[in-house]
Amino acid sequence: MRVHHYLKNLIIFTPLIFISNYQIDQIIILVESFICFSLTSSIIYIYNDIKDLKIDRENIENSKRPLASGVISILHAKYLISILTFSQIFLLILINNNVLLLFISLYLLINLFYTNFLKYLFFVDVVTLSVFFLIRIYLGFKLVGVEITYWFLIYAFLFFILISLLKRLSNISVNEHIKSIYKSEKIIKNLIFILMGLSILNLLIFLQTDQLLLMFKNKIYYLTLISLLIFFKIRWIIKITRETIPRDPVVFIYKDKVNILIIIISIFVLSLSLR
Repeated sequence: MRVHHYLKNLIIFTPLIFISNYQIDQIIILVESFICFSLTSSIIYIYNDIKDLKIDRENIENSKRPLASGVISILHAKYLISILTFSQIFLLILINNNVLLLFISLYLLINLFYTNFLKYLFFVDVVTLSVFFLIRIYLGFKLVGVEITYWFLIYAFLFFILISLLKRLSNISVNEHIKSIYKSEKIIKNLIFILMGLSILNLLIFLQTDQLLLMFKNKIYYLTLISLLIFFKIRWIIKITRETIPRDPVVFIYKDKVNILIIIISIFVLSLSLR
């Protein structure tokens, strides 16, 4: 079920950063959405593990997964999918929110296309993975009724493509599937550096938007946030060139002490700016 990957679904709460006085109803619907997407993620992960069972058994890292290692049988995995699916349907009926239902359905549909077709296409695979994150971010803003700037969406889009490319880079040496698509580390690194540059440029434009400037009455908070985000990007570039990014960048984000410190300070600065 890869429960630790539920952390990815926390981006549903992103709109709370842009709200100074949020209501309890907004928190409740975001929590409900987080639970729904976590259940959906587990269904998709189990389905993918069943489909890629043979490939996973031949991979050093993936062979440790419950299905590939034989800890869980295919039959038990199918039972688990059924239980999670019925739980998901029951929860969606209980919540009775058409917007959430639409986004969950869209997420599942694109995931099916990704698993069976899109993940075998050069660069399309990482673009699709980024779209999965955008769906969750956009849903969060839609549910709480907060306007979202397109510059922020573009920044998030580029950022999550970078995360996906970093994972491709760290796994290319041990994953034949990735090697067959991207051919060499050099190609992935070139893509990363190009997207990193575009991402920083977009970030600087986003930080000049009226929506964000209104949030920062004190320029010190504004400059601090810019510095933290640019430092975060530059540090990643350094780690890429030194090849010290671990095989799962998501795990790296929440386990690396410097990353955690940057996130905490950024949230603290944002909270001060909203007072």
